[in-house]
Amino acid sequence: EQNPAYEKANYNLGNAVYQQKKYKEALPMYQMVAKTADKKINKAESFHNMGNTFMKEKQYQQAVEAFKNSLRNNPNDDETRYNLALAQKMLKDQQNQQNKDNKNQQNQNKNQDQNKDQQNKDNKNQDNKNDQNKDKQDQNKDNKDQNKDQQDQNKDNKDDQGKNDKNKNKQDQNKDQQQNG
Repeated sequence: EQNPAYEKANYNLGNAVYQQKKYKEALPMYQMVAKTADKKINKAESFHNMGNTFMKEKQYQQAVEAFKNSLRNNPNDDETRYNLALAQKMLKDQQNQQNKDNKNQQNQNKNQDQNKDQQNKDNKNQDNKNDQNKDKQDQNKDNKDQNKDQQDQNKDNKDDQGKNDKNKNKQDQNKDQQQNG
């Protein structure tokens, strides 16, 4: 059988540590008392304090359970009933916030995917544009080559024409010399 003084010492130690805002250290003291206490009122007080400790740690689900256990041991405790209602509200708010955060994260991921798709589309369009420009450049180069060929041919024709003119002049001179001579 547990020594009642030991139970009270653990409970008081839990309260002292809780007052120093060392909530994680206070919790095992309250849990030990809740597990070993003979009187329901002592169990109820330990569960109540566990609930408060969980509230401080923003562990609202555990706080709700602790306050419910406290009320099972002392159903007439209005302060615990109030704390239970508060813990349930805080839990609901926390879950709503998490849902909102998850939804925002999903929307953010969706937007990132859409941006990625748009970027891929833009890149594809840019690639097509580059291909078209390259085709145009190739065509322009072909046209330039063709023009150069045409110019070369024209030059050759001109050179031939010049030679023909010289030959004609030479023939005319020879003809003149034959007639005069």
